[in-house]
Amino acid sequence: RRLSEAREWEQSEEAVRRGAERFAAAGVPVPDAVTVGIFLGNPDRLAHCRGYTGVGSIPGYIQIFIAPNDYNVKRIAACAAHELHHNVLFHGAWWSFMEEVTVARYLTLEGLAESFAESLYGPGALGPWVTGISDADLRKARGLLRGKLGVQGFGAVSPFLYGDHPMLPPEKAIGMPYCGGYAAGYHAVQAYMQKTGKSVEEITGMDGNAVMEASGYFD
Repeated sequence: RRLSEAREWEQSEEAVRRGAERFAAAGVPVPDAVTVGIFLGNPDRLAHCRGYTGVGSIPGYIQIFIAPNDYNVKRIAACAAHELHHNVLFHGAWWSFMEEVTVARYLTLEGLAESFAESLYGPGALGPWVTGISDADLRKARGLLRGKLGVQGFGAVSPFLYGDHPMLPPEKAIGMPYCGGYAAGYHAVQAYMQKTGKSVEEITGMDGNAVMEASGYFD
């Protein structure tokens, strides 16, 4: 009932259509069709991310898991836009995510996705994986990432992105704050955009290794 009242289906459809139009206008290829699934989530298991999260790494499919509350029902469109960016990036990706992903590439893809959502819905739509980190924890994340941008392979890279997150087994923890890599990736992409004047769409097809190196954020 709460999802229906918040027009979540309409919000997510609008986000996908608006996002696809932006990419099409920039000449960036998009999947032929996108199927969006919105699933009710367990509020206890989603408490770390304020009751919502998404998956969009398989082109043509977006999954959103949500335990509706006053905070997240206002951000469903931004979440869909974030996941749409993943759809588009992986639709055109020439590298293998599991094997060839590096810390730099993962930082870039998450930073771009959140920057894309912000470009459509404003800074108030940024997710808790960016806004929920303190300045001190962001500095800590930045320090942990410095010199590690070339680490490769999903198993080795994930601790640098997720931090203290349910997806990361405790034995793999490196002291990274929760979603510290997500927040750092967003700020690094923003730094690159400010330095170069390029839009999210222009950067989407670039190699994330080059984007992070040129951003200067970790110098």
